[in-house]
Amino acid sequence: MIEKLNYFPVNWIDGMKINKNHFNSIQNFINDSIKDAVGLHTSLISYGLLPSNNPIKLNLMVDSHKSLRVQVQECHAITPNGSRIEIDDRSETVNTNSSYLEASYEIKGDESLKLWVCISVNYFKRIPFGDSDPEENPPRYPFTKPEYLLSLIPENELINDTGLGGNFLIIGKVLVNSYESKIDNSYIPPSVYVGSHKRLQELYDEINRFYGQVEIFSIQIAQKINSKKQANELAIMMLLVTDKILDYLGVEINKTRWLGIHKAPAEMLLSVIGLARTLKNLFDSKSGAGKEELLNYFADWCNVNQGTFENIFLELINNNYNHNQIDVSVSKIHKFMDVFENLLSSLSRLDYIGKKRDGSIFVSEITEERDSLLYGKRSKSFLAD
Repeated sequence: MIEKLNYFPVNWIDGMKINKNHFNSIQNFINDSIKDAVGLHTSLISYGLLPSNNPIKLNLMVDSHKSLRVQVQECHAITPNGSRIEIDDRSETVNTNSSYLEASYEIKGDESLKLWVCISVNYFKRIPFGDSDPEENPPRYPFTKPEYLLSLIPENELINDTGLGGNFLIIGKVLVNSYESKIDNSYIPPSVYVGSHKRLQELYDEINRFYGQVEIFSIQIAQKINSKKQANELAIMMLLVTDKILDYLGVEINKTRWLGIHKAPAEMLLSVIGLARTLKNLFDSKSGAGKEELLNYFADWCNVNQGTFENIFLELINNNYNHNQIDVSVSKIHKFMDVFENLLSSLSRLDYIGKKRDGSIFVSEITEERDSLLYGKRSKSFLAD
């Protein structure tokens, strides 16, 4: 995110009087320039948590008077405008009684709501910290850090999907109800890379496993169709599906394995969405020419009706990515992968494509044109092998 520069180099001339304000101006110029350099390469999908052993650590406490407190014990991140957040056990400052950054919220009655945990950083308000040198007189704190502020904001008050501004970063979500208050562990904060958060790393591993299994199942299904020389309409459609899958995964598998962990979360999610869109386009292109039969057959083997099966694809394809709510997109990815992998797993175990769950056999009729194109001879009707 690009912002205007607000601080500029000092104009030094011979004979001028120097005071600490001049050096503060230099410091502000340097900080502004560094922030700008980072911000130039930061987009609305590439800010947030940085890769670290513990990129974010929150602590929640509620007392008997319904006063809710959230502490940030550790945070390593970049805000949308390029401001660096570096909070750990070395971040003790002289302006707080607590060693941790903290915010509070008074729970009213039995209210139920969700609270965003937001942190802001002010690069140009410096807070001293560190251990004083006993041999230095007058004593002083040797270092400074930018000022950090923590806020708890009700979910309905955050109107803008991009957050509160360039200096702000959402780092967590708190669930409040009449029974208990807790940190939402399913929430995934904005992250610079897939490797920045544990749940994104788990999804990366799951996608790699999913791609591998789908590739194996698709090859097994295609081998059975070809070895048995199945000529029914359903088998022909299924062969087209497996060809599309294998062509797509031929590129995506290694790209995901090598690069996925180092990419922005949106790029990893796009890989799975691309597979869903490729298949949905294939289904739609066969409307009136086998689509209904194929989707009904799929629905029979994945225990969902045709409408639900199509909606799983549509919800994923039409999903609007929000970097502050990555978990919403992730849940749709999981739903698609679970249903589609179970479907292909079931089909790969069949003796032939066309067998239904109740044991009956798919019966169809193919046109003379399709028959001649595929097999060079006409067949009016047939049963699956």
